[in-house]
Amino acid sequence: MKKLKLVSLSLALFVGSLTYASNAEADTKSEIRSQIISLLDQKEVNIDSDELVAKVSFMLNEKSELVIISVRSKNDKKNNSIIDTYIKKHLNYKKVKVNNLKVGKVYEMPFKMVK
Repeated sequence: MKKLKLVSLSLALFVGSLTYASNAEADTKSEIRSQIISLLDQKEVNIDSDELVAKVSFMLNEKSELVIISVRSKNDKKNNSIIDTYIKKHLNYKKVKVNNLKVGKVYEMPFKMVK
């Protein structure tokens, strides 16, 4: 399978779903999106589909680490497992530097992987 590049489309997801839009929150969305892109940049994964879409629920712990709570997808069972494992492996317990995220609050963002 070809290498997936997740920089461009993979996290258009993360921009749109930190729901309320204020300037501070918009900056926070941009910050977290940039950091997540850098964590996922150039990571390889083999998928059968041309595109995988999921909703990722996460929160921030006291150590400023992302804690992935769930990855929900309507893809087939095999690809669900692939995307779940991929996201958790590359994002779970990774440190981020975002000032306006509340510790313990659950955030949800869309996630898209393309070939």
